[in-house]
Amino acid sequence: MSRFPLFKYPRVVQEEILREIDPCILAPPSFISTRFKNLLSNVKIRASSITYEVKSTCLGIEVKSDKWSLLIEVGQFQERYFLRRWNVNRIPIESRIMMWDHVQRKIWYQCPQRSISLEVLENLDIHLRSFLRIEKSNLIIENDIPELLDFFFWKNSLKFDEIIVGDQFEEGGRNYSTIKMAPDHLKFLEETTPNELHLSVWSRDAYQIAQRIQKIHLLNPAMIDLPNILSFGIESIKCQVDQNQIEVISQVIRKWVQGENRNLEHLEFHTGEGCLLRPELLTDVERELQPSSEETIQIFGLQTHDTIFEIARATDGRRAALVLNDRKIRILVWTDRRIAELQSLRT
Repeated sequence: MSRFPLFKYPRVVQEEILREIDPCILAPPSFISTRFKNLLSNVKIRASSITYEVKSTCLGIEVKSDKWSLLIEVGQFQERYFLRRWNVNRIPIESRIMMWDHVQRKIWYQCPQRSISLEVLENLDIHLRSFLRIEKSNLIIENDIPELLDFFFWKNSLKFDEIIVGDQFEEGGRNYSTIKMAPDHLKFLEETTPNELHLSVWSRDAYQIAQRIQKIHLLNPAMIDLPNILSFGIESIKCQVDQNQIEVISQVIRKWVQGENRNLEHLEFHTGEGCLLRPELLTDVERELQPSSEETIQIFGLQTHDTIFEIARATDGRRAALVLNDRKIRILVWTDRRIAELQSLRT
């Protein structure tokens, strides 16, 4: 941007030029030039999403466009080389660039601080939102810190599209990484009513769902009333279980076949112990089972070494794939989107 004589053009031309540039590329110069930042504020550049990250080592804010992503982390980073002075919401902050990858289209900055500062993160947010038109706001919590409920975005009544609680994990029932979370923090997150709430957490107390949630993932079986998990109307449910809960799993499968929870799209029980395939697992639903088809395997991306059945409900005709192996049991419902994919495949 510094090599292009942007300010030599009329204001209307300047604004049209800026609208053609990715917001993730425009953001870094805005921290250096107040004049440039003020110009951006008049344009309001569209960004797909902004995501706040709460980690044990740092706080982060990530802006994503249709092509690029910009991540800025604030934390107690030891290295203090190649620092550059930013002017963030009229406050000087030191920063250094960690990555500018034109292939992956990723930009990554770090702002070393003496402590993990909520104030710095808030000023970054104010600065970015002054010229960005954000379509979606998300939150990722990888560490339950005591100050969680004091974060600025709760005070601003920000509506989140996704709140993801818990570290990333691998599918398959193993290598799951979770965080411990206070029950009042869990309840608070639910009451913010995001479009999607992903909970990969441990809590000592039972978790009573009060609000309508689209997606939930629980890794502590004691947290929830597992036999009645379908009654909450959740669309996507993942839950870690142990091998002694086969009867309960069978009961949940039977309840879905009998017509409970019309909203369900995905139900999964997983374990790291194995031994989920038991003769009593499909008690009272054997008559509803049919062999799987090649179309089902293709549409849902299933592995042929799993045991796969087709299952249908007499109450409303909804169909699903029942996928079984020693470590994971899944019900994958034929939604309108899946049916459209099938029709497209046939044509």
